[in-house]
This record gives sequence, structure tokens and C-alpha cells, in this order.
Amino acid sequence: MPDTTDEGKIHFISPQLLKKLDYQTPISKFYASATYMSSRTEPESLDFSLGDAHEMPLPGFVEALQRWSVAQNSSWYGYKGNIPESRVTVSASLQDKRGLSILPEDIFMTNGTLVGLAICLQIVAGEGDEVIILTPPWLGYRRMVHFTGAVPVGVPVDTSTSI
Repeated sequence: MPDTTDEGKIHFISPQLLKKLDYQTPISKFYASATYMSSRTEPESLDFSLGDAHEMPLPGFVEALQRWSVAQNSSWYGYKGNIPESRVTVSASLQDKRGLSILPEDIFMTNGTLVGLAICLQIVAGEGDEVIILTPPWLGYRRMVHFTGAVPVGVPVDTSTSI
């Protein structure tokens, strides 16, 4: 049911979801107000806020990227989502490379790890649950956990010991 605000505008999003969308973590407040954004693309600047890859990619990755980056049709570069052909390919690859027999119907493709993790959290975490995250966490983890109604519980990483 639509929610009417004081200004007479109608929200078709639930009040609970609107509250979650309005929630800001300290890091999201930082991004909203930081001045570093103007200098982060300068050659001598390294922006580690979202990672800064420095490892050379594997040759097989580069070859596959070169091969499949050539457009095959007009929608080649669009976000694909959970299309059956990709699920069949992943299923066959898991069987061939790892010996895992997983049906294509049991595979769900996403447009990146972040979306996959958010979906998994929505599946397993609920209102009032506690979700353990290593601290310091990546900037979006707390918000993802809050979005499910769960509570993030930070556990500091102890770098003084090894396994």
C-alpha cells in the first residue's frame, strides 16, 4: 500500500525500506562530503578506498577478455543477468574443471560479487540476526547487513597470529 508523506507525495516503497535506504554509515557520509575525489585520479595518487589492483592478470583471463570483448550483436555490452546460456556454461565448467555436478537451474548469475553477496545476505539473515563481519570492513558491508534487518557485529582482525 502506498505511504503518503506530510508533503502529500506518495511513496510506493514501504516505510521500512525507505528508512533503510536513508541509513548512512560513516563511510558513506565520508564519500558524500570528501574532497579527495578531485585528486584521486592524479597519476601519483592511489585510491585504496575500494581497492587498487596491482597484480598482473592471468594470461588466460587476458586472452578471454580480448576474445569476448568484440561485440557479437547490438546488446553484447548490456548487463546480462541470469540468462540460461550462461548458467549452462557455468554448470559445464564446474563439472569439467572442478568435478562438481550442479544443475544450471541451481545456478544464479549476478552482475558482480556485491550483488551476489547482497542476495545471499537477504536469504540467510533476518530481522534481529547478528552477522559477523571482519573489521575494518569494506565500506558497504555494514549497510548491506542493516538492509536485511540484521545487526552487524565487528570482529577485529588479529594480524599478529598466523594459521
